[in-house]
Amino acid sequence: MERSTYNLTVEPRGQTYKNLLTAALPYCDEFLFVDVPWARKGKLESSFQVRARELVRELEPHLVRVERSMSWPGTVLSERRGLDIRAYVYRYRFEPKSLSILTRVADRLYEWCWPELPAGLCLLRADGEAWLVTMADHDDCYLTLTKDEAAELARVVPGLNLRRHYSEH
Repeated sequence: MERSTYNLTVEPRGQTYKNLLTAALPYCDEFLFVDVPWARKGKLESSFQVRARELVRELEPHLVRVERSMSWPGTVLSERRGLDIRAYVYRYRFEPKSLSILTRVADRLYEWCWPELPAGLCLLRADGEAWLVTMADHDDCYLTLTKDEAAELARVVPGLNLRRHYSEH
């Protein structure tokens, strides 16, 4: 079945946030977030503060891999002369225990923003396609769903304001 892009018109907060992530369990098997280093005195340093570093430690049993990349769902970094600005993309297994951590450390979707928490929370399907893409620094996110998945999500997550995105093409 064909998948379409759906935007959220209101940020999921509280129980709606928790219900959204819980509803993703049947569809997603991994999630990711990123650490985009920042240049400081000509050197690159992690953007993670204490809370983000503690989260990475807590999620370690669920870690799949960490890779360096100029892109991840929803974002492409631009090059900066003389600096190797590639993000560290942390990929984890999405399962009940890691879900519990994600819903405990944040109470709203756009809380996933540096420096307090890692940026770019994305939930990924088994085929690698993003199910949920978050760009919290822009107060934006989208989901890639079939029509049936969107209907089911609207049913099981009361208060979720989904709107199908229609391209101008």
